[in-house]
Amino acid sequence: MSGFAGRRELGEFDGGSVKSQRLQTGHEFTNYSNVITNGVRYFDVNTNVYGSGAYNGPRIRVFPEKWYYTFAASTYTYQLSYNNRTASGHMGIRQYDAQGSLAYYYMNGHYGRTTLTRAASPGDTSIYVADASGWYSGTSNSNVFATFFPASHPNYSTAYYYSRFAHRYNRTTDGTPYTNLGGGEWQVNLQGSLPDWGYSLPVGTPVGNGRGSNANSYVTTGNTNHNNLNQWRTFKSSPRHEYQYNGGNFINGITHVSFLHLRNYTYRTETAGDSARYYIANIKAIRRKTNRVLPNRLFQRGLTGNFYN
Repeated sequence: MSGFAGRRELGEFDGGSVKSQRLQTGHEFTNYSNVITNGVRYFDVNTNVYGSGAYNGPRIRVFPEKWYYTFAASTYTYQLSYNNRTASGHMGIRQYDAQGSLAYYYMNGHYGRTTLTRAASPGDTSIYVADASGWYSGTSNSNVFATFFPASHPNYSTAYYYSRFAHRYNRTTDGTPYTNLGGGEWQVNLQGSLPDWGYSLPVGTPVGNGRGSNANSYVTTGNTNHNNLNQWRTFKSSPRHEYQYNGGNFINGITHVSFLHLRNYTYRTETAGDSARYYIANIKAIRRKTNRVLPNRLFQRGLTGNFYN
């Protein structure tokens, strides 16, 4: 995509432009075809897809922190679809760390911030912390992570910021999650045994309760399009780097994002029928210093036809 050199530099994901000369071979989204209509190029979502597939664009860098970003895409529904619906998925971004790995909310270890009262070693089935009173206790397997921040690790040493050293502890359906032993010590019972990450976890190592799964930030959820056929509609959102650890913003530790489309997500249990038919164009990312609202027309450049908004 274009570089983020200026305050309001306009950047576009490779292949996300209506200008055909900007389309780079090998950067088309998986299972998307490309068509040219009146000299303008779009991604043409024109096939029936069953199940919940996730289509991704190439990754772009979103850095430094403290900047504001707006991600947007325009869609055009061109055929009435099965059961009078016009779309069925989510569009937005996926988040990655500096090593190119997908980031998850639980890796911030934000909740119940505490430290180890005893050293933790590979093979341990329990860990001991100073206070687990703020840790999750329930049935969700997405909220029961013990996330460690070893001081000797080059990337994960900042306490309660970002670490991939995380292991699940018991849900209430697995047994006792944790017990207050008194005297400033709690026992946390793990699901299985602690793996060997290659870094020591001595007394005093910061550890927090990580909660949540995919750190996806959506431009739109549910119905991607709208009930008015033959019109363009623009969706946009403005996540930002503000040391956020949940919902709608960049999480700690991420440096790159990719465009994400959860094709047919709302109707993923179906095995037959016609899916929606629509174009996706002008998939853009804009970085700027201020959080002012950007007009839809900025994301509709080069498009022809009617506009819903």
